[in-house]
Amino acid sequence: MHRITPLAVALAWAAFGLVDAARPASAQVRILLPLNRKAYQTNEWIDLAVVRSSAASLPASNLALTLVGEDGGKLTFGFPVGAVALEGGDARATEHLHLNGRLLRPGNYAIEVAVDEATATTAIEIYSHIRQSSFKLVDWASHAKDAEQAVLGEKGHGLQRPVRPLTAA
Repeated sequence: MHRITPLAVALAWAAFGLVDAARPASAQVRILLPLNRKAYQTNEWIDLAVVRSSAASLPASNLALTLVGEDGGKLTFGFPVGAVALEGGDARATEHLHLNGRLLRPGNYAIEVAVDEATATTAIEIYSHIRQSSFKLVDWASHAKDAEQAVLGEKGHGLQRPVRPLTAA
């Protein structure tokens, strides 16, 4: 019968510690929203900052950006990212990405970034920039001829009522 001595246990733990020390440090990734908000309109750029960091140098890789809508729509983009050398105890790089809100439907979206075997997620909301008011900018009781409707304002922008010249009676 074999007996496990405390020295054998200590050597085993030391061996596991050496194995862990020999492994390369795992990379980390974070998604930052520089405007510090999660709600955007469809007429805006959506800025993203993806921060890659590691205790070891980072190799050149591909960054995968996935945007998933609550309606099931999915967009996937790939970007090449360069190698980052170890400097001051860690390797760190920031990739600046821009999403065009004009190309997205209003709704909730999950953003996932995968690079260097690390992933990060965040959520944003997209709202329509088109006015949702039921107020009509048309003078329904206008003096337009032949059932035409006169649009309020100078050139129809709703700024002021058109001025009619005075006529002698």
